[in-house]
Amino acid sequence: MQSRSDTGAPLYWDASGVQIGILTAAVAQDNRATVKVLAYQDVGGKCAVFPDSSETTNDKANVRSGLYPIWGPLHLLIRLNGTGYPANAKAGEVVGYITGSRPTPAGIDLVKIEAQSKVDVSVSCGLGRDT
Repeated sequence: MQSRSDTGAPLYWDASGVQIGILTAAVAQDNRATVKVLAYQDVGGKCAVFPDSSETTNDKANVRSGLYPIWGPLHLLIRLNGTGYPANAKAGEVVGYITGSRPTPAGIDLVKIEAQSKVDVSVSCGLGRDT
């Protein structure tokens, strides 16, 4: 049987009422009392892992280490000026903080903030693509 979740993602269930579907990390984390996040084992992987270091944490450790490859990337789009630099300097600073190309202001832990906000932090941890 099939239906749609509040997010529009398909949900599948069997006669016992057990459902499985695809949700955003934000929806899954905000509904941990009723939603069970499944561990994922990639092709060639030795075992299945959660996006976090355990089923109950919120640190995205396995995302950052590259062990949870199905996590979707965050795309940042900003307008560039005629010389290829950000047209808005503040927007350029934010992109630099998130990608790790610019040091964050003192006292700000972006990895913690991003994990709590359900943001993919793989690029800022050196796991981004070369192209």
